[in-house]
Amino acid sequence: MERKRAQGIPQVDYSPIIQCMTRLNEDERKKLKGKFEICYMLARESLAFVEYVPLHALSERHEVSLGQNYKTPDSAKLFTHCIAESQRKSLYLQKCKNKVKK
Repeated sequence: MERKRAQGIPQVDYSPIIQCMTRLNEDERKKLKGKFEICYMLARESLAFVEYVPLHALSERHEVSLGQNYKTPDSAKLFTHCIAESQRKSLYLQKCKNKVKK
C-alpha cells in the first residue's frame, strides 16, 4: 500500500475496504453505507473523527446495526478519505463534461 501511495495512486483504487465492497451482500452493504453516512456527516459538520465511535454506538442503541467492524476513528478517516476522493472524481468528470459542451 505504501508503494502505491508513493506512486500517487488514489487510495480508493487499492484500499482493502474498497476492494471488498464489490463482494458484499445486500445486508453488509447497508451496514457499510450507514458507516459512510456517519463519516460524511462528520466531515460536513467539521467534527472530529473521535466522534465517530459514540455516533456508531448511538445507531446501535437505536437498533440500526452497522456491524462490528470498522468502529474506530481511523476507520472514520479512511471512509471520509474515500468519500472525498469520490467527490473529487465526480467534480473532475463534471468539469470535463462542461468543457466538452463548450
